[in-house]
Amino acid sequence: MAFIEDGIDLDASDFAASVPLKKVPNGDVFEASRAGDVDRLRYLLESGVNVNARDQWDSVALYYACLAGHLDAARMLLESGAICSEHTFDGDRCHYAALNLKVRKLLKAFEARPPPLAPLQAALRDTFLSSAANRSFYDLADTNFHLPGMVMASAELFGVHQNSPGVWK
Repeated sequence: MAFIEDGIDLDASDFAASVPLKKVPNGDVFEASRAGDVDRLRYLLESGVNVNARDQWDSVALYYACLAGHLDAARMLLESGAICSEHTFDGDRCHYAALNLKVRKLLKAFEARPPPLAPLQAALRDTFLSSAANRSFYDLADTNFHLPGMVMASAELFGVHQNSPGVWK
């Protein structure tokens, strides 16, 4: 079992459903997580649904999977990038709502991963690095660069300083 090498002591019987599973063929990611419908959940995740999206009650899909004790659904969400850090709002809710010790152990095993970049930060970084000038500046900069210097260097590359009154400092 893959979880033994990760430090989680689970056997095959631990993957039996804690509550009866039901199929939600037209359900969203929240309904599929709550029901433990891993086939529907897999389809939704592969189609690009945001794994950390919130519903009208400000809950994420991982919370519902943990609350219902669906180990397979929780594992699938975690492997797809669901955030479960214990000292965050969503992470604390998932840890407190975990129906059984198996789900808590699973959350602990995934807790050490760094959270993925938020979509806006990732898009800004990709946009900045898509420019050859920015990429070369980034490659040449030492490890402790700071953003104002990068903005100034980018402005100087485009000749903005020539058109602005005053001296750049």
